This record gives sequence, C-alpha cells and structure tokens, in this order.
Amino acid sequence: MHYPRLLRRIRALLIDSMILLVIVIVCFLLAGIFDAGSKLLRASIAFIPVIIYEPLFVSLRGATIGHQIMGIEIVSAKSMRKLNIVVSFIRSFFKFIFGLPSLYFVLTTKKHQALHDIFSGALVVIKSGTALPSSEKLDIRTESSEYIYPSKLRRVGITISYVLFAFIILTILFGLLMSADCVENGRCSSQEKSFSVLVNLFFLIFIGYLVVAGWRARLYGCRRKKLPAEVIHTEQNEAGLS
Repeated sequence: MHYPRLLRRIRALLIDSMILLVIVIVCFLLAGIFDAGSKLLRASIAFIPVIIYEPLFVSLRGATIGHQIMGIEIVSAKSMRKLNIVVSFIRSFFKFIFGLPSLYFVLTTKKHQALHDIFSGALVVIKSGTALPSSEKLDIRTESSEYIYPSKLRRVGITISYVLFAFIILTILFGLLMSADCVENGRCSSQEKSFSVLVNLFFLIFIGYLVVAGWRARLYGCRRKKLPAEVIHTEQNEAGLS
C-alpha cells in the first residue's frame, strides 16, 4: 500500500471544486427556470450538490471524480474497504470544519492522514493498478532511529504555544499598521485589504510550517537529540544480527 503526495491530493481537490462550481451554477439556473420558490429556496437547491457530492462518490465508488483522475481512493483504516455513507458524511463534515489547516497533518502523520481523515478513521491511498513513478508513491512515515524524540504531547504543546505567539504578534502587527477605522469598523482601503490578504496568506503558510516542524521535533523547546555514534553503531549491529 502506498500513499499519495499532498500535491496530488490538492490537485484532486481543485478538480472537484471546478466540477462542483459548474454543478452549482447549473442547479441555480434550473431552479430559476422552473421558478422554484424564493431566492433562498433556489440557493438551497443549488448548494445541495456541495453537501452530498463527496460523501456520495466516496461511499459508492471510493473516490470523487477528482480522486479518480489523480489515481487515488479513500478507504477505511480498519477494514481497507470503502467508507459507508455515514462515515463519508462525517469525514466531509470535519473537512469543512477544519478547512485548509487539516491538510498540514498530511506532512506529519505516520500514514499521511489529514486531520479529517484521522477523525473519520480514513486513509487516502494510491488506487490499485495506478501507474505512477516511485517518487509519487509514499510509504509509511517513520522517525529516524538515530535520534531521541520528545513525547508527542510535548511536541503538540510546544507547537500550540508557537501558534498562539504567532497569532499575538499578527494581532499587534495589524493594530500598528492598519487604520483605526479599518480595525474597529471594518472600513478598509484597497491597500489595507490587499495587505490583510497577504498577511493572512503568510500566516496560514507559517502555521503549516510550525505544525510540520513541531511534529518533526525541529522547534526550540521540543527538538530531537542525536544519539551518540557508538549507540547508533551498536543498534545497527543488533538489528543486523536479528
């Protein structure tokens, strides 16, 4: 069993987003043509596909159209079979709640799971029979035996501390650089809006870095420690004998 790279999952997400956009527009137009009540009702009808698209495809076919094009599928971590409709909806719900930050965990978890995969007990794997170069097929992620790693609880705690500190710094930065009218009343100039978008984008990327670096024990306060050379040599010899 192999796991896809994060970029392949993002490509599948973009394909599904484009498909859903087309479906929503078509549904909204059809609801208008057939005069399906109020605007709110027509909008509700148009957005039903957004709710059922992924859970339906995942439970029936094991993959959305985007997943199929990218050669990946979603299975249960326990049975290795397709998710049932209830679990598929649960996965989609958590995917919506956690949003983009959920994907950060693909770069840290043992089986390359996003946060919504973990909460729903799902795995995203390379579909059987899919011809991909070896660089696109990832194995289970393991920690180097040449280092001593801090506990997972410590890594999580230190990472959260860094995230909170970054958020405080961002808040102070906004208060200093943005006008009072923008901060207090939301009336921002075009330059301030552009600056806000850029800063928030940078913040999302930086949070992703903190999550990955924290879990891999690269942050101060929870850094991994390299074992002495003689210890590594002894362990390698013991592994060879076994």
